Amino acid sequence: MTGLDCPFCGGTRAIFALAHGHIAQAIGFNVLVVLGVPLLWFGWRRSPRVVLGVLLVFAVLRNLPVPGLSWMASYR
Repeated sequence: MTGLDCPFCGGTRAIFALAHGHIAQAIGFNVLVVLGVPLLWFGWRRSPRVVLGVLLVFAVLRNLPVPGLSWMASYR
């Protein structure tokens, strides 16, 4: 609706790509989801503030129009 990528934009596509063994493609869809799957799988837990902080920083960085950060945006 806003044209901005939320922290989970591309997350479903990333999980689907991971399930089919396409790791590079999954990273292209959403690197945060790809990095978070092993943490969830092994039961790693942190405080909700840390999780919300990481999501907020990721959401801001992936929407900045900086050439070096373009890899964080999800494929369209």
